[in-house]
Amino acid sequence: MSKSSPDSKVTFDDISSMSAELSAPDGGQGPVANDVNARFIEEFRANGGQIPGELGASIDFLLVTVIGAKSGKHRTIPLAYFNLDGRIVIIASMAGSPRHPTWYTNMRANPQVTVEVGSETYEANAVEIGGADRDRLFARVCEHAPVFASYQAKTARKIPVVELVHKEWPTDAK
Repeated sequence: MSKSSPDSKVTFDDISSMSAELSAPDGGQGPVANDVNARFIEEFRANGGQIPGELGASIDFLLVTVIGAKSGKHRTIPLAYFNLDGRIVIIASMAGSPRHPTWYTNMRANPQVTVEVGSETYEANAVEIGGADRDRLFARVCEHAPVFASYQAKTARKIPVVELVHKEWPTDAK
């Protein structure tokens, strides 16, 4: 049985390979993740913000563009997201790696991000959620996608939960 439709360039096998690379003891984003992310971004944009096949049917994805903390370069990352009571939430799991993902470190340094979800693009503020609210949201994410609970079990760090808060136009805009 195929793990994705023939229409999809990104497969569950790709995601598994990328997760293995990211969560290896000395791992991080390397050639597998770079390749999968590039194909994912291309497919996302070519299909109006959708990923065809089983991968896209199983979870919602968005693209977030962050500014590099050291380089100042714009970097676009595909991420799973969860709409929880109107709150757009992303998880900085890096597949259970002992380190935070680079996008998260960049986002903390520069919380102004660009979000592409579906065919919509907007500016947002990335706000790290803490305390009981973080724990509640993370538990809800794990109900929808149990893989995140397994990522948390693999690492001693508390996996961050980030809300992408849509920047609204000022009410006095002319």
